Amino acid sequence: MNRIYPLIGQIIEIVQYIEYNIVELICEHSQQSEEVIREKWGTSTLGQLLGELQHKDLLNEDLVEQLEKALHDRNHIVHQYFKKNDFVKHSDNEEMIKNQENYLKNRLHEMEDLNEQLYKQC
Repeated sequence: MNRIYPLIGQIIEIVQYIEYNIVELICEHSQQSEEVIREKWGTSTLGQLLGELQHKDLLNEDLVEQLEKALHDRNHIVHQYFKKNDFVKHSDNEEMIKNQENYLKNRLHEMEDLNEQLYKQC
């Protein structure tokens, strides 16, 4: 478990950076002041921000699909992950723990790459 918890924390952190960069992107393409945009969108969820991006057509379809996957993965990790993976029951199952560690590392790398692409759009 010492390998799992830090990865989940890193995923949650990178999703917050993704949200921040989406707000930056909205600011860049808005007629409204940055202050107004940040007030309106600064505390929005990834799903709400994704909806705004789609409404304003600010990203290409590939990036939107990657964001949709990131949203799905984030929601799964935050709301379902421990319900579906009984680490107490399988605490001695090194293969299961390693598989989950790899799963989380892959999600983290995908989200880091996505965040980098968003950052470059700003």
